[in-house]
This record gives sequence, structure tokens and C-alpha cells, in this order.
Amino acid sequence: KDKKGFCICLMLLNKLFLVLLVMQSVSTAVEERLYTRLLSLVEDTPSSSLCTSLNGWCNLIYVKVPKAGSSTAAGVARRLSEYYNLNGTRTSFPEINVQSEIGVVWANHKRYHKMQIPQGVRYFLWSMVRHPALRCRSYALARIPNLMEKALKKNGVATEDGEITDVRKTCRDFQYNYLKPSSCSSPRCIYERYDLIGTVENFDATLTILAQRLEAPLSAVLYVSAAKNSTIRNRTQPTSEFLHLLDKFIESKDFENNNQRDSELWLRATHGIQKLINPLTLASFTDYRNQAAEACAASANKDCYRGDNGCAVKCLNRFVAASSISSKNRPNKTNPEA
Repeated sequence: KDKKGFCICLMLLNKLFLVLLVMQSVSTAVEERLYTRLLSLVEDTPSSSLCTSLNGWCNLIYVKVPKAGSSTAAGVARRLSEYYNLNGTRTSFPEINVQSEIGVVWANHKRYHKMQIPQGVRYFLWSMVRHPALRCRSYALARIPNLMEKALKKNGVATEDGEITDVRKTCRDFQYNYLKPSSCSSPRCIYERYDLIGTVENFDATLTILAQRLEAPLSAVLYVSAAKNSTIRNRTQPTSEFLHLLDKFIESKDFENNNQRDSELWLRATHGIQKLINPLTLASFTDYRNQAAEACAASANKDCYRGDNGCAVKCLNRFVAASSISSKNRPNKTNPEA
């Protein structure tokens, strides 16, 4: 009887041992999967999330989406770079060959998934988007005259239908595809991967939030609109027929269907900016910027960081200095004798 009890006990212990082995194996497999998943999440998370200021070893990357306020915003990026004494303020790097121990600004046209950002580099990543219809129209009016000129030189005639075909090919979730990391497959993913995505329609609000995010004064994001700085060229202007076809295309169901992801990205960015902005801070900055633009109107086409990116630099700096002196000398409302 004792022998039988001992055997049963031994069998139970053996089964218990086997169960423990299986549980340990399963647990190890689960832990390995969790570890692998965690590692992939860490690797997929941009190092930009480590930057709350450009002080120290941090880089500033601005992705210039064509016809989305890109030149003006690039000028702001370079002004921020000058404030934080980063490298590359007045130059253009063909690639983001930045080193982790050196602060660099990168503000150029290039699709995000084609960028090669070295591992371990800390950076603040931002961009601007625009309502798809407005961006497409701006692209068409800027691009089509060049195509029409080429057609006139080659064939002696420019056909509106041919030009609209070019617009149809280009205006298909252009901003989504331009800003999309290779690992993203939704507008939400893009929005969450960037430190900040602003909108042209909320330009000043975006810059106010940008300054707050980077712990910079509002004077570091002052600007004179790049659109007013562009040199007017004698180009063939689009015909009324072309403009009619363009408007008809932009208002079509085809355009709506082919720009759903652009629309979602723009709506997310718009909601994000409107949610974060402080109306009083925005009003103060807009008034400040308008005064600066008026004071520097005569220098609007001079002293730019690069091309038409960030012009009237010296004038804006003088305006900021004068404003600071004026602010210091202003009577204190709580103490009129101060």
C-alpha cells in the first residue's frame, strides 16, 4: 500500500514537473515575443521624441512639402537654427548626414521615406500640410505655365487637356505620400510619428506652438512671407479654359476619392493645432509679426538665409532688438512710477 502510494505520488510529481517545463517553455516564448515586439516598437519610434529643445545635441528636421507654405516655413526653421546656433542655417545639405554630437538644421524638399537619418541621431521632426484642393490648385498654377511654355516651343500649341492630365497624376494623396515613413500605412501613423505637423491655414498658430515646443521665444519664429519675396517671371499664363478644367477637376468625385488620406492628415493636423493653441498667445504673436512685416517691408527681398527662405534677416533682428528695448522701458502698469 505504501509502495502504491509512493508510485502515485511519484507519477504526480513527474506530471507536475512536465507541466512546469511546458509552462516555462510557453512563458519563455511569450516573453521572447513580447521582447521582440517591444524592441520593434523602440526601433520604430523616432529619436525625435527625445527632443524638447534644440539646446544641446539635437537636430532640427523640416520636411518641405511643395506648395504647402514650404519656403516660408523653411525660413522659420533656419531662423530657429540661427537662434540655437545650429550648423547649416545658410546652407543646404543634399542628405541628412548629421552627427549626433553636432546640432544641424535640415530644411529641404525630399520625401521622408527617401531620407537616410543615421541611427542614434536626436532630432525634432516637423512639417506643414495644406488643404488638398488648395495645394493642388497652387501646384497647378505654379507648374502648368512651365509645361505650357515647353509645349508651345515644341508643338506651337499648348492643350489644356494635356496639362490637366499632369495635374491628375500629381494630385493623388501627394502630401500623405511625401511625409510617409516606409513603416506607416495610415495618416494617423504619420501624424503620430512627427513631433509637429502644422497647417498653412493655421500658419501663425503652428509657429506659436513650434516655439513653445522648442522652448524658444516668439522672436525666433518671426518671418516675412516667402510668397511675397518670389521674383515675378514673365511666363505664359494659363488660359481661362484651363482654369475652368482645373476647377472642374478639383471639385470632382475623382479628386475627392484620390485625396482621402491627404484630407484625413490635414484634418488631424488642423484639429491638433486648434486643440493646442492659446488664443491670447496667438493674437499677441500675430500682432507682433504684422508689426515686424510692416517694419521690414522694404527689406522683404534682401538678406535671405537661402534662396527665398527666411528673408529680411537683419531687419527682423533689428526689430526684435528695438522691441526688447521698448518693452524694458515701458512703464509697469502695477507701479506707474517704475
